[in-house]
Amino acid sequence: MKFTDTAFKIPGTNISFGLDPIIGLIPVAGETVSLAISLLMVFGFAKEGASTSLIFKMLGNVMADYLIGSIPIIGDVFDFAFKANQRNLQLAQKNLSGEKASSKTMGIVLAVLLLALLLILILAGFISWKIIEWLFM
Repeated sequence: MKFTDTAFKIPGTNISFGLDPIIGLIPVAGETVSLAISLLMVFGFAKEGASTSLIFKMLGNVMADYLIGSIPIIGDVFDFAFKANQRNLQLAQKNLSGEKASSKTMGIVLAVLLLALLLILILAGFISWKIIEWLFM
């Protein structure tokens, strides 16, 4: 999580940031790559025994990071402040039971993650199309 949210620190301040806001500077593709990394982390937490409700909280953080982070300029500032992966790590540390997730829970989580990824890819494609349309038409 550190490399995505808190890998670097601005000297003389308490402000830290990671690769997420840097990658996010690349329109559409950057946020989508960050999203994929975040979803893999959530999947890892699910495998380690995170409850379904905890997974949904984590997915909420990830989706907020993706959706708001996709807004030009505002999203870049948001990426520096929100740190979804760090939030998810803190949630996991407080709530993980240490037991492996059941196959039913993993099935639900995997289905939700795949659905979220599909919706995001559709949204990214639509946004890309609109940007291309706006630039060239």
